[in-house]
Amino acid sequence: MTPNVLPWLWPVLFYLIGSIPTGYLLGRSRGIDIRQHGSGNIGATNVGRVMGRNWGFFAFGCDFLKGFLPLYLLRSFAFPENGAWTVSLLLVLCGMAVILGHNYTPWLGFKGGKGIATSAGMLGALLPWVLVVALSLWIIAVLTCRIVSIASLLASASLPLATAWFYPQQWVYFGLATLAATLATWRHRSNIQRLLAGTEPRLGSSSSKKKQRMNIIILGHGAWGRAIGQVTERLGHRVTFVSHSDKQWPPTKPDYILLALPVQHVRETLEHFSPPGVPVLSLSKGLEIASGQRVSQIITEVWGESRVAALSGPTFASEIAAGLPATCTIAAQSDDLAKEFQAILHQPSFRTYRTSDLIGVELGGALKNIYAIAGGNLPRAQAWTKFARRLDHPLLVRNDTHWCPCGRKSRDVRRIKRAG
Repeated sequence: MTPNVLPWLWPVLFYLIGSIPTGYLLGRSRGIDIRQHGSGNIGATNVGRVMGRNWGFFAFGCDFLKGFLPLYLLRSFAFPENGAWTVSLLLVLCGMAVILGHNYTPWLGFKGGKGIATSAGMLGALLPWVLVVALSLWIIAVLTCRIVSIASLLASASLPLATAWFYPQQWVYFGLATLAATLATWRHRSNIQRLLAGTEPRLGSSSSKKKQRMNIIILGHGAWGRAIGQVTERLGHRVTFVSHSDKQWPPTKPDYILLALPVQHVRETLEHFSPPGVPVLSLSKGLEIASGQRVSQIITEVWGESRVAALSGPTFASEIAAGLPATCTIAAQSDDLAKEFQAILHQPSFRTYRTSDLIGVELGGALKNIYAIAGGNLPRAQAWTKFARRLDHPLLVRNDTHWCPCGRKSRDVRRIKRAG
C-alpha cells in the first residue's frame, strides 16, 4: 500500500504512534502512577519532578522521537523530492496527528501530555529552523525565570512568526505552526491560571504549593482532627485549631479549612462562623440525620462554598498521630482541588490518592465503620476474612472508588514498610 492510494491512513498511524504514553509507562516501570503525583501530567516535566532529572530527560527524548522519527522517515523515503502542496498537507496532517495522539491518548482516557516535546520533534522533521528559534527562546526563558510553563508558552508563540520568516509563502506549514501553537497554549491553561495566581512552581526552588508554608485551620478539636493536624505540621504548614465553641475566625486568613466535627454538629457550628472564602476539606464521616445530607452538601448550603473535598480511608487517629503508615482517598469534583489538598497532606507515611467520586467516598466513609463493627463481632477470624473480602464489592459507589476498610490499606502499608 502506497501513500497515494489511501493517504488518510497515514495520519491514523501517526496518531497511534503519538498516543504511546511514554511518561506513564516510565513511571509504571518504577511502580509509580505518574498521574497521581506532582501536577498529574504524564509529560517530561512532571516525570522529572517526580522521578528525578534523568528520568525527565529520558521522557523528553522519547516524546521528541515520537514526533521526529516517523515524520523524518516518511518525508525522506516516501517523498524525497516531491514539493507539491498536497504532499506538504499530508505531512502536516501527520504532524498534527502525532501531537494529538500524545495530548489525547486513548489508552489513558484521552488524557495525555501537553505536547511540547512531541511538537519539538515534529518541527525538527519538518521545520528545523523554526525549532532552532523556539528552542533558543525556551532555553533563554528557563534560564531567566526558571518556570517551564512560561518558556513553553513563549516558544509556542514564536512558531507562526518563525515559520513566516524562514518559510515564506508556505501557507500549509504556517497553518501547522499556528495550530501547534494554539494547541500548546490550550493545553497550558491550568498553568496560565497558576501563573496569574502566583503559584506556578519554579525549577530548583521551593515555591510550589507542596513546599509553601500554608495557613491551615482545623475546625474541631477531636483526636481525628489533631492527627491530621500533625500530618500537615510534618510538612511545615502552620496549623491553627478552632473549636466549635469559638465564635469567630483567627485574625490570620487561612489558605484552607479542614473540617473535623461530629456530623450532627456540623451545620450548627458552620452557622456560627462567617464563610471563610477558601477551599474546605471534610474529615467528618457520616450523614446528617435530620436532612440525610452529606457533609459536603452542608458546607455548600451553609457557606455557599463550592470548593469542597472529602477525605476518607481505613485509618485510626492514634496510628496517624504516631506516624505509622496510613493511606486515604481525597475526593473532589475538581481534580485541581484534589491536587491542592494532596499537596498539603501526602508524605511517605501518609499516602493520599485522588478521585472525582465525591459522593462515593462520603458514603463509603459513612458506611465503613458500620461494616468494621459488624466484622469485629463475627466469632472467628476466618469469617472476618470472608466478610472483609466482600467489602471489595463496589456497593453504592463507582468501581474506581477505594473506600474499602481492609484490602487497599494492607497492600499500601506493606509497600511503605518495604520502602523503609
